Amino acid sequence: MVTGDNSQVVPTENVCVAEEPRILCVIRDMIDPNTAGNKKTVNLPASTSIGDVIDEISKLTRYIASSINIKYNKQVAAEMEEISLYTCAKQKLSDICMLGTRRHEFTVVEKEDTLPQKLSEIPPAPDPPSYDSVASTSSSYISGSTPANETVSTYPDSGYTYASIMLKSDTGYVGLVNQAMTCYLNSLIQTLYMTPEFRNALYRWEFDGSEDEAFKSIPYQLQKLFLQLQTSKKRAVETTELTRSFGWDSSEVWQQHDVQELCRVMFDALESKWRNTDQANLINHLYQGKMKDYVKCLECNNESARVDAYLDIPLVIRPFGSQTAYSSVREAIDAFVHPEILNDTNQYFCEKCNKKCDAHKGFKFETFPYLLTLQLKRFDFDYNTMHRIKLNERMTFPDVLNLNHLVESTTNSTECASEKVIPDPAEDSSDEGIDEGIEVENCVSGASSGSDSSSLLNEAAANSRNAQEMKGPYMYELFSIMIHSGSAAGGHYYAYIKCFIDGQWYSFNDQHVSKITYEEITKTYGGSTGSRGYYSATYTSSTNAYMLMYRQIDKQRNADFTQPDGFPAHIKQHLQNMKDKEENEKRQRELDKSMCKIKLFCYHPVKKRQIEQKLEIHKDKTLTESTEIAYKMFELEDVLPLDCCRIVKYDEYHDSLECSYEGQEEHTMGQILGGVKQAYNFDLLLETKHSDQEFQEYRPGGVTVKVYVADIENDILHDPISVRAYQTQTVNEFKKLVSNILKCPVDQMRCVLERFHSDLRFLAVPNKTLKAEGFFKSNKVYIEFSGLESVESGQFQCSRFYKLLDRHQNTIRIYVNIPSVDEVNEYMKSSYRHNKLLEDMCSSVKSTQDNNSLDVDEGISDRGSDSELDSKLKSVTLNNSHSDRSLGQCTSPTETGSEGRTSSPVGQSCSSSQETSTSAEFSLNTNYSAESGADNYNVDDVIREPVEHCDSDSEQTAPPSPGDRGINDMDTHSSKEGSENLDTDNKNESENWDNDEVTIVHEEPFKHYFNMVNRDEDIVSKQRSLTILVDKRITLGAFKAELEPFIGTDSENFKVYRVYTKNQEFESIRLSETLSFFEDGK
Repeated sequence: MVTGDNSQVVPTENVCVAEEPRILCVIRDMIDPNTAGNKKTVNLPASTSIGDVIDEISKLTRYIASSINIKYNKQVAAEMEEISLYTCAKQKLSDICMLGTRRHEFTVVEKEDTLPQKLSEIPPAPDPPSYDSVASTSSSYISGSTPANETVSTYPDSGYTYASIMLKSDTGYVGLVNQAMTCYLNSLIQTLYMTPEFRNALYRWEFDGSEDEAFKSIPYQLQKLFLQLQTSKKRAVETTELTRSFGWDSSEVWQQHDVQELCRVMFDALESKWRNTDQANLINHLYQGKMKDYVKCLECNNESARVDAYLDIPLVIRPFGSQTAYSSVREAIDAFVHPEILNDTNQYFCEKCNKKCDAHKGFKFETFPYLLTLQLKRFDFDYNTMHRIKLNERMTFPDVLNLNHLVESTTNSTECASEKVIPDPAEDSSDEGIDEGIEVENCVSGASSGSDSSSLLNEAAANSRNAQEMKGPYMYELFSIMIHSGSAAGGHYYAYIKCFIDGQWYSFNDQHVSKITYEEITKTYGGSTGSRGYYSATYTSSTNAYMLMYRQIDKQRNADFTQPDGFPAHIKQHLQNMKDKEENEKRQRELDKSMCKIKLFCYHPVKKRQIEQKLEIHKDKTLTESTEIAYKMFELEDVLPLDCCRIVKYDEYHDSLECSYEGQEEHTMGQILGGVKQAYNFDLLLETKHSDQEFQEYRPGGVTVKVYVADIENDILHDPISVRAYQTQTVNEFKKLVSNILKCPVDQMRCVLERFHSDLRFLAVPNKTLKAEGFFKSNKVYIEFSGLESVESGQFQCSRFYKLLDRHQNTIRIYVNIPSVDEVNEYMKSSYRHNKLLEDMCSSVKSTQDNNSLDVDEGISDRGSDSELDSKLKSVTLNNSHSDRSLGQCTSPTETGSEGRTSSPVGQSCSSSQETSTSAEFSLNTNYSAESGADNYNVDDVIREPVEHCDSDSEQTAPPSPGDRGINDMDTHSSKEGSENLDTDNKNESENWDNDEVTIVHEEPFKHYFNMVNRDEDIVSKQRSLTILVDKRITLGAFKAELEPFIGTDSENFKVYRVYTKNQEFESIRLSETLSFFEDGK
């Protein structure tokens, strides 16, 4: 705890301060995130006025009292009430603070629409701008705000608090939020916004499309953004709606592009949208100039030319092949128009002279645009290092640019512009002694060398000379500098922009807007010394101007910004809509501060599943009102009456009922939930009951028990009910509790606790506590009270009760997609034709193989013909592949009376809990015989030859049928069902193959549960889908055999595929594996 300055405050009444009770005030500053966790304390007399308390807290936190809001957190009943000290400034401290409370919490927060000000942060008023000298020029830009070198390069924590981020900058301008890498977009938008002619023309355009078209309209979204920049009270606004109108997705904002390229693309898009409107020629009217691309013969002076339009002028920083850069923009422009001499082998063929002659080839400006854009080509390619590089050389640019001498119509001598010899950059040594590589990062004042001051003096003198010699139409005033800080690999864009109203320069750096000095502008010239390589950041300033924008000085055309009272009618309406929307959002935010948001669950009695909703309720709503809202939310009006529902405290993770709220029906939700919070560590449950039941009281500290009632007579489990018990209760007391709820006899009641999966514990000791039996926070208990079986624990493992629970624990729901009936019939027909052709071609070979088989196996021939053996083996296979009759007739928890292998209504296809499902697909096997033709086929004959059961399923080409297995030198026993179909007197059951004795043993199989509960068929594709309840201990081979009657063919003629997420299918080939890798379908 940080103890504050306990300065003495004079009490308002004439009482003895030593004897007067004092109040300990704990102050927390929530404005500054760096000190939000620190607390300051002050001990004040109880008679101190609230006004003095405000002054004391303001001094302690070093804020101006009128720029902040101070709230007192007063404990009222079970909730906290916030009191603003400014609403009770004339009261005493003892009037709002209870003297019996030890500590009193005070919070310093931001004031609505006001930027908090520290006591030492009162900025001086700026001086008016002047261009008379370097000193006056520098002083004209001085302000008390943070210099641009701090706001551009870094974001100091001490300079920006939570309130300063949310509230508008003291400059009066609004910044733009950088979505990810959209700083280049922000600098261009701010430049266009600060251009009066462009902004006014954009406001004059009226959007007449639909609301859906507005989202894709670039001019409309740009117009909307400009309105926000002009009227918003926020510190920064978003550009997401504008970028969405570009057609960008979320990944586009992570790609940095070139400002000049973006400017071209945006202008093209605006021209396309403004076609056939009053603003159709706006871009050309403001930004387009014309230049002449010519070739002039030096012998006859004949000139061949073509006039082109341009939107910007690219200026080379360093000529190709030269090691010295141009020193200024003027020099670069002169080099741009300096003609190239075509001579020697590169002579020009003059049509007038009819021969090759020496000539001049170059550009001449015919007109300059009203808004002139100069692109400084800072990025180049180094053919020595084969890398893209950035040229950080120094290039100066004037505030006032005179271009009259470059246009033929504004000069007396037309030849002077074309024949003027440009000085060699290598010979110009005016800036040779300047080194700003390191010093440029510091302030110019106090750190500049003599040559730097000389350079500034030359620039100021040139600006003053240009301002005084304003003769001719092409005089331009600099108003925007778009800057790139970084290397060729990437960096950051921001802009220095001048306001035409007061001449003040501002730094627009994403959401931060601040005033800058003239020295900061000179740092954007760049500068380096000596030779530089690819990695040259140590020797040069990486922050320099990249694009310049000038406006023509013309009193007739120079416009001022349109003020809100002069907006067109459609802009006023648009602005009003924006204000209404902002007010609604503000009211919603205030309302959200009073809304409790918590998860609410309910087990729907009809839908038979637990449903989750998000309950958003006002903190002043009572529990009764909240129950009625939840009752309607889950649509229970037609299911049960309102008095059969109540809200209880619930733990969804443990599926545990924590406590009920008896006697608190008229308490508010704020009191019940402990106030409005961002998140709660518990949930709520809308509990339901039958009309003849009573709600149980849930006290804290109990355990929740899900009680399932078993009906062994019908072989089903009923839906569970929740019972609240306590670990100190005995088993007998728990039985009585359940008996009272279910209205059932307790004498014949059997209870089984499911502690873990497949761990069933019979509760046989009446006096044993639930804690000793292993009850936890959430439990499952199965009960049975029919009296049809013994209640003794020794008989439990052999009881029907245990078998029902065992089946319930291992039964899973699987969704199977199978082919349509037409596809099955088509497959059977094509397979019949293919099999018939093979039989005709191989009939002679087959007869030879049959004779050899009779010679080798005399034991089998003694039993009878092949057809008789085939029919017997068929009978065994079909019997073993059927499901257990007893289990097949058992009813499922969802549908009583449905049988395992019978047809039933169809169900839709979906996936299991692992996002998997199963599908059946035909294989190319043609092992069946179709004796009655293609339309009337029989199931394929089973495997006729004994096959040794291999461990590798991939090598098992003919797996044994379910219930059969091969053993070697082991005790065997016969199947009861097999003895009904085979000759029991025939004892020749074995046969030697390669001296290995392999015996086919028909053992009694364990019949696993299989029940098709739903079937569906797609209307269009006719594809069928099955919903199956099956014991997951069944093997895949047996599962395929169970699917035979539903598909319509033998299991050897189709494959089973498991479908994973993203519709990935993989064949399941391990027929001996169980379905334990599946989980219950969701």
